[in-house]
Amino acid sequence: MDWRTILYEQLGPVVRITANRPHVLNAQSRVMILELDRAFAMAAEDADTRVVIVAGAGAHFSAGHDIGSPEEMEDQKAHPVGPGMAENYQRLSELYLETCLRWHDVPKPTIAQVQGYCIKGRASRSQSQARGGAMLLGSPQTGAAPLRP
Repeated sequence: MDWRTILYEQLGPVVRITANRPHVLNAQSRVMILELDRAFAMAAEDADTRVVIVAGAGAHFSAGHDIGSPEEMEDQKAHPVGPGMAENYQRLSELYLETCLRWHDVPKPTIAQVQGYCIKGRASRSQSQARGGAMLLGSPQTGAAPLRP
């Protein structure tokens, strides 16, 4: 499969999925979210895969959702949402909420290999344990200072 925004590596019983947009701190564009969704589904369906590792290329794991890179703005023009609130709600619900819920329910142990920034969205649900390393965890919705493990 050809990937534009991620790397998918089968390492024996381990799959490593790497966000590969370091030039925008691995901000999650619509294209990346769809690719991550397909990659998680592939790993979940593969009987030989026992563990999934999610990583970010470059210095940062992810700066959150992409709300303004040139690639994202071009993609938004190429894939406009319908004219009404219902169409916008449906698309955003599928893109941001439903995909996160599917990822949360992947039936394999999933390890986040976090470094640098790790900014989450409001719809994210996670259980995490941080050990050492240089990372900055944060949530833009809280207005609170980022957490350092």
